[in-house]
Amino acid sequence: TDGDLTKDLGEWAHEVRNLGNDGGHWDPISPVTAEDAIALSELVGGLFEYLFVLPAKLSARRQGTASPP
Repeated sequence: TDGDLTKDLGEWAHEVRNLGNDGGHWDPISPVTAEDAIALSELVGGLFEYLFVLPAKLSARRQGTASPP
């Protein structure tokens, strides 16, 4: 609600939280699969890219300290 994430990314983050919570509390009815773990890793990587990596790259570019490609 504070605008740090778009609506879609907020829903994605909620999915990450739910899946992580399920993985942290073993449940034989609803086990977390290897596919779930891979998806969770991809979701977290995408969120970190959006929240931390891209803002740092933009800041470096604005300050003229970005390294060439």
